[in-house]
Amino acid sequence: MAEMPVPYLVVFGAAVRADGSPSGSLRRRAEGAARIAEQSGSGRFVVTGGVGRHGPAEAEVMRDILMEK
Repeated sequence: MAEMPVPYLVVFGAAVRADGSPSGSLRRRAEGAARIAEQSGSGRFVVTGGVGRHGPAEAEVMRDILMEK
């Protein structure tokens, strides 16, 4: 069976640490989405998550991780 292109990848937020760095869950989600995008040829993401206990917003932290990839 041929792989179907993935038009958008939705990445759900997770905690941001007090120093503004991603929690392990947040990093794994963003890096996993980057791997799927690379394999599928998609580069479009919808990242979710606001400001929890610590800023910046989860979506901003994931955006930065995805931009690095």
